[in-house]
Amino acid sequence: MLSAKHFRQEILLPILERFSSDQSEANAFCVIWAIDSYATHIAFDGVATPAKLDAYEVSFKNIVSDTSWQFRVIREASNATKHAIHRVLEHPTFDGLTSDRRTIQLTA
Repeated sequence: MLSAKHFRQEILLPILERFSSDQSEANAFCVIWAIDSYATHIAFDGVATPAKLDAYEVSFKNIVSDTSWQFRVIREASNATKHAIHRVLEHPTFDGLTSDRRTIQLTA
């Protein structure tokens, strides 16, 4: 895993810079994911691998969310986009073939 400092310098800052000049929806999603990922990097930076990685990350992010409503909004948006369920109700043709109703589930 990259150090938090390296992630900030090589990933987060370039994404924020790109967003400042191009506030597209795609760049907005990148900013949300990068900030959420940066919090993960901070949580694990300089720490020996905890026995329960997921619980450690969640605990750290809960603490930050409790003190920063801005991070809580970003975290919720990040989780919502990573665990979204998209339903395609009608998709009548695909290359000339008739298809039935489909459900596509996108999960991280």
